[in-house]
Formats: sequence, structure tokens, C-alpha cells
Amino acid sequence: DKVVWSPTGAWYALLAGRSAQLFDAAQSGKPRPVFEHIQRHRVNDVVFIGDTTLILGGDDGVMQLVDAATQSLIGSVDVRSTLPGVRIKSLSCIRPPSAKWGEGGVKGQSLAMSTSSGDVHFWDLTYDDDDDSPLERLKQKPARKASVPGGSARITCLATCTRQKLAVDAQQEVKSVKKAASVA
Repeated sequence: DKVVWSPTGAWYALLAGRSAQLFDAAQSGKPRPVFEHIQRHRVNDVVFIGDTTLILGGDDGVMQLVDAATQSLIGSVDVRSTLPGVRIKSLSCIRPPSAKWGEGGVKGQSLAMSTSSGDVHFWDLTYDDDDDSPLERLKQKPARKASVPGGSARITCLATCTRQKLAVDAQQEVKSVKKAASVA
């Protein structure tokens, strides 16, 4: 159903129905998963936070955190404890423009999640000490929520970026339009 690469390209995850498989991109020969997770319900999305941590989300309303480096399950969070009755439809990581990949952390990142209710929820994944972690942050109620007016939307995929990225893209678009106008 879906293939997602880690930010540095060291890992990739493959989703198919109720199964999520993790692969080491440096592995030679026939690809074999280094980690496989099968759920009772459909897995709808996967997102990498940092280069070695990935989050799975699906119809059961549970987020599973996996450590690619150790090929193990870190833990799980049932988002229905703070958002009753929802199914996870899509996930997206919002990374700051200053993010340096390969450092392994998630400082300054946020997670966006769309649900079967048509809402998008946001968690701040920034943590300050060893007692805090992305898993502990996700156990908390989302920091922000966005809803489509009228409540009839069913969001099935997300693409996110920072405000700085939008500003840079807008400036480049203006330059392109001005250049095209001067040529014509």
C-alpha cells in the first residue's frame, strides 16, 4: 500500500494491509525485513521521526513506535484515551528547517495526525531530558487541533511543512513569475 523512507535514506518501511515491515536500505541481496509488525486492524500510515524512530497508525486508534536501530517496538499509545472513538487515517512529521539528519533526535519536531472524525491533531515532540520522550509526549492530549468547517471532510493523507518553507517557496514563485513576465 505504501513505502516510506527515513530522512537519510538508511531505512524504509513498507505497509500492506495489517502489516508493517522495516528494511535496512544498506542490506545487500534479496530484501528481508529486519522488523515486522502485524496488527489486528489495518495500518493506514507510517512516518519517521528522526532517522531511526517510526510511528505506525491505523484503524485501531493505536500509534506504535518502533526503533529501527534496535529493530524493536518502543511502545504504543492508544489515542482513543484522549480522542474517543477515532481511527488514525494519516500521519505527518513537521520538521524544522534547521533539522540535521542522522543525529537521531526529534527536538523541534511535531506530529500531525488526521482521524476518522475529519480533524487533524498536533503533538509537540520536543523533549528536554532523559525522563521525557516522544512516547511520553504522545500519551498526552494533543497540543492543537484543526477542523474542517462543517465537519464533513474525511482526510486520508497529510503533507506538512513549516511556515519558513512556505515563505521561501512563495518568494521563489514570485521570482519565477517576474522572470517569465520579463522574457515575454
